[in-house]
Amino acid sequence: MSEQWVIFLEPKGSILDVVKAAHRRDFKTLCLSTNSLQTLPAPYHDMHRFISKELISPPKMWQDNDRAISFIEKHCPLEQIVGTYSGVESSLSLNSALRMLTGLPCTPPAVIETLLDKLKVRQKLRQAGISRLRALSGDEMASTDQWPFKGGAYFKPVRGTGSLCVTRIKDFAGLEKAKKEFNDREKLLATVPGWISSYISSDHRFFCEEEFPGELMSLEGITIDGQFKTLGLLSRILRSEEHTSELQSP
Repeated sequence: MSEQWVIFLEPKGSILDVVKAAHRRDFKTLCLSTNSLQTLPAPYHDMHRFISKELISPPKMWQDNDRAISFIEKHCPLEQIVGTYSGVESSLSLNSALRMLTGLPCTPPAVIETLLDKLKVRQKLRQAGISRLRALSGDEMASTDQWPFKGGAYFKPVRGTGSLCVTRIKDFAGLEKAKKEFNDREKLLATVPGWISSYISSDHRFFCEEEFPGELMSLEGITIDGQFKTLGLLSRILRSEEHTSELQSP
């Protein structure tokens, strides 16, 4: 019987449990990451003990699916891939393309690209009547000379993670300041992992989202056979020292 491989893309956090499960079931495991697994904080730095092959990739490879798949294929025959796992935004498109190529169930890459576009998602939610919050593109903000919101708003990158490059604004002066900081973001992005900086740098668009009072929460769930199953509500409070991590208390 030929080897069976499970591919892990930019493994972080809870992926450790999935890696251990694949190892227990005698699957070969390949990890594609921008950093050595041994640089991860405890207890995740032990993940390398359960990985058969660890490949280090340049951060920009996450924006080129064909290049990344060719890189993986040099180390693992695609026909032997029986599973993939990814948990960060920058690798979701590659994960989808790899699953489609290997015949695994997947959400098409084009749909993933839409879901990663924070402005498009908000526009679709509003069109469906699920959200009442207004979100205006950079072009729409530039086309008006009157502040379009009743109160403040949040300046956000179209592709973002955590609260990086997110700024609360209340007028056009604040908007211009946020735009300047966003355009000069390379210094800020140099302080975060490469998979984050390359992801945010891959799209130069921004949008402004209407502010609303109250605590921000996430509805967490899983989709099984087209049915969304609710798991619970989590807080979106950010760690003060590291704006890419949320405390996620229930």
